[in-house]
Amino acid sequence: ALMAIPDKQPRGGGDTETEPRGDLGLLSGIAMGAGGEATRRWASRRADVRAEAPHEAGGKSDLRRGTRGAFARGRRQTSYEKLHELADWKRIGLHDKYADARMSRPMTRGWLHIGIAAIATCAVASDGGRDSLKIRHEKSLVTFFFVTFVFPYWASTLLHFVPWKRRVAHDVALVLDFLGIASGFAGQTVAWCGERWWALVDVDTTDEANRKVKINPDRVAAVAAVAATCILAYILTVAVLRRNRVPVMLHRRTARFAITGFNMLMLGIVETRNVRSVPLNVLLQLVGKIFVPGYFVLCVAVDATRKGPLPLWPGVWSAHENWHVVILILHVMQFYAISLKTHGEGFKWEWPE
Repeated sequence: ALMAIPDKQPRGGGDTETEPRGDLGLLSGIAMGAGGEATRRWASRRADVRAEAPHEAGGKSDLRRGTRGAFARGRRQTSYEKLHELADWKRIGLHDKYADARMSRPMTRGWLHIGIAAIATCAVASDGGRDSLKIRHEKSLVTFFFVTFVFPYWASTLLHFVPWKRRVAHDVALVLDFLGIASGFAGQTVAWCGERWWALVDVDTTDEANRKVKINPDRVAAVAAVAATCILAYILTVAVLRRNRVPVMLHRRTARFAITGFNMLMLGIVETRNVRSVPLNVLLQLVGKIFVPGYFVLCVAVDATRKGPLPLWPGVWSAHENWHVVILILHVMQFYAISLKTHGEGFKWEWPE
């Protein structure tokens, strides 16, 4: 979970930008949600565009340039050649810089993401895994599991684990990471509402003579979160199409912030109304709405100044990794809470035989 901070930019896997001050321009040297180290410097907007997207600013996509080069040699690039040019596949998970060659990447960055994504995908795709998780016949739990443990973690894997050589490829991965975060909040909210989550009103049919129509607050929150996510998807699509003019990270960042924060608020409302265990409910809100965003702002963001209480290993394990471990714990608690509501008291998961 991420928290919408008015003057910060959440970065799919973990970093922020500082808002420009007056005519000083945009803060360059802070890239793409990578979560690494950066050198801060002030530059004009045009210079910042070149710094953030050197291959795209003022020119065509680097992928199309490579294709034209193949035509110049008298042949069309093969799909394998195009794929080979996108990333340094021999160093997947081993690179120390992101696509802009400035942002540093700790050695363990992305390994947690791909591990969770692979395990979760195998679990939800197999009969034994669905039986152990007790989600086989529960569409709401399957939805919750997919938007919490599968899609967001694969999106983060593309961003943090793959050493992209083409900036356009990194930008697409960044967009998917943004969508993974926002759709995670929205999808969880939908899962709590169950079937007919889009039906905003409930009709009381117990009294045929006086039918009462009531607005369902949970479903209102779910519909609002889904609508906000659709708006975000449109904004990010435009961002990719206009990446030659403005870097994806800088496109409508305040609006993206607001949408992410709004989705988190909708989920918090629904959780508070539906988690029956008071201690679990309080723990979810403390961890998900206070500690996670607070630790991000103070210790994870690029401009963060504190190390925090959790262990660090320079160049290997950073505050960003600690943050994702806490988020994983939060996700497990959230999944337990909705499973408890679905199956009732006495529910427990079973290890596959």
